[in-house]
Amino acid sequence: MSPFSILRAQFEQVIPMTSNVISPGKISFLTFILFHPEYILPPEESI
Repeated sequence: MSPFSILRAQFEQVIPMTSNVISPGKISFLTFILFHPEYILPPEESI
């Protein structure tokens, strides 16, 4: 699976659970993923 497909799968699981959350909450969630991709995508190499 491509990283984009993995992200899409993650969002499909999370968005229904947060459907009652207001938009700023979703925006902060998107921002978190954009700035912390290591929590979803495996690191290229161990440091």
